[in-house]
Amino acid sequence: MNSKPWAILAILVWIRPMLSAQSAEWQQSAIDDPAHKTTTDKFVLAGAYLTPPHTQTEEPSLEVLCSKGKFRQAYIHFGGTITAEEGITGPNGNPQAKMEGRAGARKISQHLEIAKGGTTLAADKTEFSELLKGRLSLPQADDPDSLARRLVLSVNVGEYSPGIVIQFELPADQEALLSACDLQGKKKK
Repeated sequence: MNSKPWAILAILVWIRPMLSAQSAEWQQSAIDDPAHKTTTDKFVLAGAYLTPPHTQTEEPSLEVLCSKGKFRQAYIHFGGTITAEEGITGPNGNPQAKMEGRAGARKISQHLEIAKGGTTLAADKTEFSELLKGRLSLPQADDPDSLARRLVLSVNVGEYSPGIVIQFELPADQEALLSACDLQGKKKK
């Protein structure tokens, strides 16, 4: 029996999530709120699982909401139930989970509030900026290389589980997101 076709199939199955994530771009849409006469810009970036949850509720994604040229909120959708860190709560009293990973070559570790049914983490402007750069500062408007190109993020889902690990390939051109959400640092002189 020839095992080459099975080996090729196994390699394709293994790299498929990475290939689909690499072609991803921020998908932008507008959400109108007639009651408050506002429009919210919504940016979504699809991700891929490196270690999926046991029970998957959705695909991993980054979601950023901006309104009137200002950042409002970012969400990291892990698609599986996240375990809260015992005794740690956010400013709103909501439980938090520890998220670890890499933003480009830089290690990151943050406690973020658990949101949206326990499968998502919420990030404020400072926390999201750290994700984009791998450090706590805004991307420089005239230095696109200050942005991470890849995010690998993990969260705990229980004592006897390896956790959920997701990956995002960030687009080279993020100008629309940065300017719509006021995420650019001051220009260098």
